[in-house]
Amino acid sequence: MLQKIVREHDDVTLTVVTQYEQIWQPLKDAGIRAVLSEESREGASYSIRAGIQSLGEVPREDYLLFVVADQPHLTKGTVERLLECADRKMEAVSVRYRERRGNPTLFSMKFREELLALTGDQGGRAVLRRHPCRYIAVSDERELMDIDRRSDLP
Repeated sequence: MLQKIVREHDDVTLTVVTQYEQIWQPLKDAGIRAVLSEESREGASYSIRAGIQSLGEVPREDYLLFVVADQPHLTKGTVERLLECADRKMEAVSVRYRERRGNPTLFSMKFREELLALTGDQGGRAVLRRHPCRYIAVSDERELMDIDRRSDLP
């Protein structure tokens, strides 16, 4: 789904960060920009940092959209709505179902240094606690479902 979105938007790129070589190598072989970050097993901040640093210099007016790979019910429509928020110059936008917040989350590049300063298992939510964030509602709670283990499957 993300690859399709990238193909449909001239101004969107995809970078995948993984700690697993068995995921990284096939991505590289398929021509997908992939970053191998064995440190990612230490927590979310390591994946965030590896992804941002791999981009090099990025204009301040650009955005970062963090999407976790284990949300099988996330829809293309939700991702497209987040990208539209970048077009409208919103600085931080995330998703929620009723009062439950989740991923993905869009950040203005103005938050680059704060994202790079995260430590341990801190994710972008730590940055959102310090700044106003807009939320877009998803109509199906399953979009926020995070599948880490077989036991997480419905």
